[in-house]
Formats: sequence, C-alpha cells, structure tokens
Amino acid sequence: MRLILPLLMLLTSLPGAAFEAPAHIAICEAAWQQVQPATRQWLKQVMANSPQKRFSSGCVWPDKVRKQSDMEHTKVWHYINVPRSATTVKPGDCPAQGCVTSAIRDMRERLLSNPDDWQALLFIGHLMADIHQPMHVSYADDRGGNRADIRFRGERTNLHALWDGDLTGSLRVADQVRALQPLPAVESGFRSDFPERWASGSLALTRAIYADYQQRKRVDDSYAELFAPQLQQRMQLAAARLANLLDEIHEQITKRPQSD
Repeated sequence: MRLILPLLMLLTSLPGAAFEAPAHIAICEAAWQQVQPATRQWLKQVMANSPQKRFSSGCVWPDKVRKQSDMEHTKVWHYINVPRSATTVKPGDCPAQGCVTSAIRDMRERLLSNPDDWQALLFIGHLMADIHQPMHVSYADDRGGNRADIRFRGERTNLHALWDGDLTGSLRVADQVRALQPLPAVESGFRSDFPERWASGSLALTRAIYADYQQRKRVDDSYAELFAPQLQQRMQLAAARLANLLDEIHEQITKRPQSD
C-alpha cells in the first residue's frame, strides 16, 4: 500500500504516459538498479557502442524505429493476440511472422550469440514492458483495444490508449522509478515457456478489463482506483523480471569458455 499511494495521489494529474516512453524508461531504469553489479557493467559496455548510450532511455528506441522501412518487420514484436475464449497464452497463438513472446526469446538468443548486440538488448528492455501491459496481450478483432471506444473523465479515448497513457496521468519518470521497488520473489533463470507465462498474467488482467468494459463505457476516477494498483504491479513485475533476465543472460555469457 505504501508503494501504491503515491501513484493514486498523482492520478489527478494531466493526462500523460504509462506504457509509453516515460514508463518504458522507468521500467528499464528500475531494472538497471536491480541487476547485479557485474551485469550493470556489461550493460554499460554494450550501450557505450550504441547511439543511445543510456540503457533506460534507449528502451524507447524500438518504438521509434518500427515505422522505418528496414524495421517494419518488428511491429508485430510488440504484442500478441489470442482468441476471445483464451484463458492462457500458448505458443500456437504466435503467428509465423512473430510476436512479443517469440521476440523476447529471439532477442535473448541474439544476445547470447553476440553480447555486444545493443539492438537486441534494447528490444529485450522494451518488450519486457510490453508483455506486461494487458492491452499488448489482447484481441485482434479490435486491435488490442484500439477500437474499444470509452470515455475517461468525460474525454473520448479507447481501451488501449487508456492503459498506454491516460490511466495513470502525467507521472514523472523519477516518481515511477521510486514506485517500482524490487519484488521479493520472481522467477529466476530462464525457461522457454516463461514468455507465455508472463503474457498469461497480462491476459488475466485483460479479461477483467473487458468484463468491466462490457458493463460501462464511461469511467472516472473510480476506474483508476480499481485498476491503477494492478497496472502498478504489472510494471513492478516487468522491472523485476527484466533484471533477472539480464542477470541470467550475463551469467550465461560469462560461463562460456574464452577463445584464444
């Protein structure tokens, strides 16, 4: 509750961003603070060779480049769509061209193959936030909530925009980072089914969001009071799991025999 209260106190701020740039930066900054010192040093080395330089702000880069002709194939990496009847996310839900779950696995493999691959590193940082945002684990028929019109505090928006930005208001990055305290226990290491498990957690919240949406399409501060703590928890999980994933990748890299 001590972590949630600052968030709720700021809900009356002007509309800002949640899983847009500030929260991506906040999640990556929180993960940066939570990783082991040796992992942090590795991240510094990787980012020193990139045009982004700083890991936390660099985590916004995948959103900036996905409209470039040479990066358009990465658009589908930011989400996964499931059937309306689904209660869990399965590997078969990911199409051949890829999705957020397959992209996380692929970027991990890229980093293991090339520990200096700054693009793979920034995609991991970015996608670990996306997979914990419920509207990025949603339904194709309304484009992940983009076609689900809703009025929030009298302003017309949609479910995706509401959860991407309108819900939490204009929280500063520093405020968000302070709220993203380490969680006492999250999965350690990495298993191939982890991305589906993480996405299934978001889907559980997605189902609750849509159940509420069917009952009311005009929402106010009571909506924020109901869902903001759950969004906060998803962001905490994203930061903690990202930190663990980065530690795991670095550990795997350092275990490899050094070539002459």
